Amino acid sequence: MREEYITELIREIRGPRFGPNEILTSNPYSEYVTGVIIPKSCKKMILTPDSEEIRSENDDLPYDDGERGSDQLLSIPSELDPQMKPKSFGISFILEGREPGLSVCLSWARYMLVIEDNPSTENLKDKENQKWKRIPFLNTLNIPFSNLKNSEIPIYEQEDGKVLLNLRVIAVNTTSRHIIVSLINDLKTENCWGDTITQKSLFQPSIRIILEDGGALIAPEQKILSEAEYIYKDCPVLVRGHMCSAVWKDIEYQERFNPHIIWPECEYSDESRKFLACDLRSEFNPIHPAPAPEFEWNALETESSPDFSARNLSELWNEDEIRKSLSPLIINYRAWINEQEFKLNSGVHEDLPEGRKILKKQKQTLNRLEIGLNCVLRSEKARIAFCFANRVIMLQNLWKNHKKAVDTELDFLWRPFQLAFFLASLESLYNRDSDYRDTMDLLWVPTGGGKTEAYLAMMAFVISLRRMEATTGIRGDHYDRCGAGVSVITRYTLRLLTVQQFRRTLLMTMAAEYLRVFEKEGLHGWRPEGCPVDDDWLYGTIRFSTGMWVGGGVSPNHLRGEYGAINALLSETVKGEPAQIVKCPVCGSWLSIPRAGLSEGKNTIHVIISTKHDSFAVKEKISGFNLPDFVSSVEIVADDLPENYLNLKINTKSNSKLQDKQFDEFVHQLEEWGEFVIASFRPSRPGYFPVPPEPSRRTNKYPDFDIFCNNPECDLNSIREWKEATPFPNKMPTGTNGTYFRIFHGPFSKGNRMPLPAYTTDEQIYHRCPTIIVSTADKIARLAFEPRAGSMFGAVKRYNRLYGYLRGNEKEFLPTETIQGALNSEYNIEIQPFLPPDLIVQDELHLMEGPLGSMFGLYESVVDGLIKHAGGRPKYVASSATVNKAETQVKQLFRRETFLFPPNGLTYRDSLFVRYPKLDVVWDEKRPGRVYLGVYAPGMAALTPLIRIWSRHLQTGQNNQDNEYITNFWTLVGYFNSIRELGGNRSLYREDIVERVSQIAEGSPRTLDAEKVIELSSRVDSTDIPQILEDLEQGGNRDPVDNPDAIFTTSMFGTGVDIPHLSLMIVNGQPKTTSQYIQATGRVGREHGALVTVFYKAGRPRDLSHYELFAGYHNRINLMVEPASVAPFSEGCLERAAGPAMVAFLRNMVDAMNSWAPNDGHLVQNTQAKQDFNEFLRSCLEGRGRLPKHVSDFMKSQFDLWVAKSSEIGKQVPLKFNEYSQYTKAENHVVLGDPPHERREGVVTVFRNAPQSLRDVEETTGFEV
Repeated sequence: MREEYITELIREIRGPRFGPNEILTSNPYSEYVTGVIIPKSCKKMILTPDSEEIRSENDDLPYDDGERGSDQLLSIPSELDPQMKPKSFGISFILEGREPGLSVCLSWARYMLVIEDNPSTENLKDKENQKWKRIPFLNTLNIPFSNLKNSEIPIYEQEDGKVLLNLRVIAVNTTSRHIIVSLINDLKTENCWGDTITQKSLFQPSIRIILEDGGALIAPEQKILSEAEYIYKDCPVLVRGHMCSAVWKDIEYQERFNPHIIWPECEYSDESRKFLACDLRSEFNPIHPAPAPEFEWNALETESSPDFSARNLSELWNEDEIRKSLSPLIINYRAWINEQEFKLNSGVHEDLPEGRKILKKQKQTLNRLEIGLNCVLRSEKARIAFCFANRVIMLQNLWKNHKKAVDTELDFLWRPFQLAFFLASLESLYNRDSDYRDTMDLLWVPTGGGKTEAYLAMMAFVISLRRMEATTGIRGDHYDRCGAGVSVITRYTLRLLTVQQFRRTLLMTMAAEYLRVFEKEGLHGWRPEGCPVDDDWLYGTIRFSTGMWVGGGVSPNHLRGEYGAINALLSETVKGEPAQIVKCPVCGSWLSIPRAGLSEGKNTIHVIISTKHDSFAVKEKISGFNLPDFVSSVEIVADDLPENYLNLKINTKSNSKLQDKQFDEFVHQLEEWGEFVIASFRPSRPGYFPVPPEPSRRTNKYPDFDIFCNNPECDLNSIREWKEATPFPNKMPTGTNGTYFRIFHGPFSKGNRMPLPAYTTDEQIYHRCPTIIVSTADKIARLAFEPRAGSMFGAVKRYNRLYGYLRGNEKEFLPTETIQGALNSEYNIEIQPFLPPDLIVQDELHLMEGPLGSMFGLYESVVDGLIKHAGGRPKYVASSATVNKAETQVKQLFRRETFLFPPNGLTYRDSLFVRYPKLDVVWDEKRPGRVYLGVYAPGMAALTPLIRIWSRHLQTGQNNQDNEYITNFWTLVGYFNSIRELGGNRSLYREDIVERVSQIAEGSPRTLDAEKVIELSSRVDSTDIPQILEDLEQGGNRDPVDNPDAIFTTSMFGTGVDIPHLSLMIVNGQPKTTSQYIQATGRVGREHGALVTVFYKAGRPRDLSHYELFAGYHNRINLMVEPASVAPFSEGCLERAAGPAMVAFLRNMVDAMNSWAPNDGHLVQNTQAKQDFNEFLRSCLEGRGRLPKHVSDFMKSQFDLWVAKSSEIGKQVPLKFNEYSQYTKAENHVVLGDPPHERREGVVTVFRNAPQSLRDVEETTGFEV
């Protein structure tokens, strides 16, 4: 199937379409977009029917207003002029040998105009009678060593001109020389447009070379300076193209295709057949296979295999059983290391310092694996936490696959690298005094490998261990004994990725919470069989929960207020959407109708209602209601709810998306008819329920919300009891740690349902203190503006029974719109501070670079300092599919050493846990992997090649509907580097691509509906993304024609998207970094072989370079990953954010000497302020390794500046920390400045343009009218 797509595309864009002797009715110059060489005498822009469109599209050729004449292009090399087709092409290589020679075969074709019926001059102008006949040319020559010198050899010489072979030879040393072989079109031409240029151009040209007399290709000599270069030493780049690409024998693929497709002149003569199996050749549509890595167990030494079953591992207790299940992993790895060392010692691999470094890291990994196993064996709590983590992963996998918790047929099987990474990091997760506690553990595995499951297990281990240690007092009496508070903080760089990962993390957390309340033989808290621990509430009485800390554009920052979450749940007037959990992660029932609407087809929605009537009476009333067309039935279903509450099951069926307004209107009408009241905020948010207002509040203004699944069959609703406790006294003491069980009200007062432990607004984060926080990396800048955020680091002193945890008794620590007297003793109780966070997870580390990465690194020193100041020693874990020189990046960002897992082998093909098979296996479409195909089309309209590529791929799918693999190739994924490019291509899709499909269809064009496409970009509402992805994931089980025809996407597709059946992609322009390229293209070909067509933009030097080095680049793509560039303590970064970073620490530190909560910048003049500042220096700078002296000096200067400004203003004049002036005038002096304050005359700002998000790298330009 894939070969068919490749064949059809080559015929379409390079030709010939109908064989070596084809006759075309249309001009081949406009039909074939690549592989066309024009005469070198052409100096001006080639006029084509699309000439007004020919340009570099946006950035490479800047024009002054109104001046776009061709004169401007004279200074541009013709190779980079997007308006010019190439006049020559060639390949270069280094030839090794004493006296080597070359056999060279050069071929091309010309298209000559022929007239049918009447060959009169008059008819030459009649386009309908014109046809173009292909005439092939081929010549071979032998170049002995004696003639291997600079020369220009005519290959074709007639009255109409010449075609030249240009040979350039540059000596490298006595036995090797650099050779460039080029083909030049030197045909004579009167003009460079119309039919003339077509007849004088060379089409489908080829250079093929066989090395003679002992000649061999070698790579340019380059000293190996890094481990990455060492492991790729066996993958040299031997040939490069010039205005074309190049292929050499080691990576040849032409035997996979009909030889006429790759080389139309393959049977031109007996001489040409000899060159089919050449040593190197040119190629205008380069192809390179990229096999997917293998993760399966590879036994070397032991016959026994580790137990990869999460279910079995969760029940391990006996030490012998633990050794039997886990030690084969270590034994096998030790054997593999011995094998590696033998190869290094015996000369199989070159014995260089880089090879010894690799071996040393392998042995360090082995040591950590052994330490991890010993930790599980020796520590009871570590063993329980290990078993708990496995049980959590197993349970969440059951729910993910729509199974019940009691299902025993489905299991989760660890991949060896996942289990090994968990085991290697386990001791440093458990032991805060571990030698590896301050090491960043970095998991480096290709996309689709399963990194998320590995660090989710580590999170489950840490949160369960924290609870067990806290409840037994191991962590100290000065901390809260419940183990509550934030244990894990995870950060992601992309907003939509954060939302996606929040949902995945929530599923894990729900499994942990389900096990927390699991009851057996009177003991709460799941534990493995055989575990002798008989503590009740083993994992505490506080719920495990997950909070999402992102910008207000995704979810409101506040609960109350005009733009708060409560208003958003009641209506659609608020921009953010707190209902981020659209479906129950356990059973898939609807909790909220997305703003884009309910998906087409059949849907079931459960709504909880309150009524004074019994169920029979309500049924009677409903039966008389006239249902709208989109509702098929409404019924009351059995449910164990309190008196006066019923479960209403509404079945819908619609051919179009059902909007939430439609559903709300229908249910409200039904509500009035049936005389009942909806218990949730509104019908379209059936899983979101208001928390009752404060007792003294007169208005019905809800302070918070809970999330419940209404499906009676859901596992969450089948537990016998669900309990959680708070520190505030009531009539239900837990009997442990001075906490009291909550008393529930409303439809869930029975306590027999487990809520979804999810928090989606900032105020919930600050006052509910979730176990795990999933955040965007740029949100960290908010710490300077939000002193309540200190609760994330354990800085709580009070529990308020109305609003949750508070940092102190100042009103600034309360949420918005609280009742008067909220700080009175009747509502508050003093508590011990929480333990600070234990684990920091940085996913997609490669994205943490550039200005964002640098700013993040500065603020990260504050986060690390806040945790350390609170008595913590956090463990850092990161993951990425693309890293290069990560040690430097991690050192700059986190001030830590790096433990890369799995460590490299002596060759990139084998690190034991990740192995790459030979290139040949990729051609088996049943195996995962990708084949890349490159297209470069200079001299054509900017969009014409895209139209040709898209239309051909789409129509090829139509022509192969009966193929068994068509499901994988039916949906075409278009990847774009910007929203602007994406929007432009969607316009093409609606008209030009449809038109082109009809032209090439030969009677059966594919029907393309502009609405039957999907967009995955930042323009899509975050609540719609899960449903879009779920629908796409089901595509592998549907009839192909029911799937979308196309997906238009940007960089968000490169992270967190897993749709296994997708196997066809077009990349529109080389992405800015290799990391982006790997991440994006790695989303296809996960279960079946995929094709990735890369369209390189003419006129962009970087695109041309990637095209010319196509095979070499893809053959060692991980080596080509650009190292991340970050400089957190550079002068520019310090100037931009050092002051705000300092404020972030002072306002959120635990047990500050000074009170920093009030919005009063004069607090810096208090005596204790200097002590807190010194603690900032110790915790954030001096305690994190050696930093240049200028960093601390600059920080001191910023503090002195603040003191000086405060003194200058005088305490009698207000100096605010910050003042929001979006809708009001800037009036007060501020510490944290913004453009409105800086522009206001007479207003002092201490720190200019303080970032509120790390995306705000540059100052906003404001316009005032």
